[in-house]
Amino acid sequence: MTDDEAAQLATVGDRLGAMHPEVSRAEIDAVVHECHAAYDRSKVRDFVALLVEREASERLQRGPAA
Repeated sequence: MTDDEAAQLATVGDRLGAMHPEVSRAEIDAVVHECHAAYDRSKVRDFVALLVEREASERLQRGPAA
């Protein structure tokens, strides 16, 4: 992960935290990390942060798995 990508993911965490204030930052960071891991082997990195944000947001909206 490049420094730029790390900064983008930190911004993603900030935005998700604002959209989901009921969720702890630690949980948001964990979800972002899990979603990001799915793209570890992707060669094209331009849209990874966007894809991670969308997936993480959907997971946070669904709430914890029962």
